[in-house]
Amino acid sequence: MFDENTKKFLMKIFEEKLKDDITLLFYKGEKTNDFINIVENLLKELSNLSPKISYKEINGKMANLLKLRLSPSILFEKKKNIIYYGVPSGYEFRVFVDTLIDVSMNATELPLNIAKEIAKIKENINILTFVTPNCPYCPMAARSSFKFAIINDKIRSEVVEASEFQEFSMNFNVFAVPKIVVFVNGEKIKEHNGMVNEPMLMRIIKEAIEVYNGNL
Repeated sequence: MFDENTKKFLMKIFEEKLKDDITLLFYKGEKTNDFINIVENLLKELSNLSPKISYKEINGKMANLLKLRLSPSILFEKKKNIIYYGVPSGYEFRVFVDTLIDVSMNATELPLNIAKEIAKIKENINILTFVTPNCPYCPMAARSSFKFAIINDKIRSEVVEASEFQEFSMNFNVFAVPKIVVFVNGEKIKEHNGMVNEPMLMRIIKEAIEVYNGNL
């Protein structure tokens, strides 16, 4: 899957930046398809590149407890509120690697004012971010969402590879990416189409909370 140069680059990055051991959780689902096989091969290769990375498969019962929407799913044992549905390929692969490093370090880079605002959120927030591998604007949206979930366990960030899950994406009227859907305490409140960065996502979440509380 990875060429030799990519393997050497990843091994160097992991050796330098990984702090704690990381276990990736993998849910195959009930049906086998090419995407599931690709994800499993990806996890195998990553686990071979660093002694700090491992993965294990979870069953349907655990997937239900974790309220996983789709398969294949990848999530982190230490941060089960960060979920990737599909193959993290193209531009999204860097997002996945950076998030893996953040989870290992139990830290992420955010402006201090945004980090403080995120940490104060008490509502259960669920962010669905729809992406595709070739979208140059999607990584910023996905990365911002994952960063927020690292800061606050009340935030559940789910990134969906829209071209792999077309029917699911159409249920949320995804006609272009990135698209973000925000739920507050289980209720779908706000949608955003187009590019989003950390300050914009913070504003979207705050507005969703205001709407939920009847203040907007």
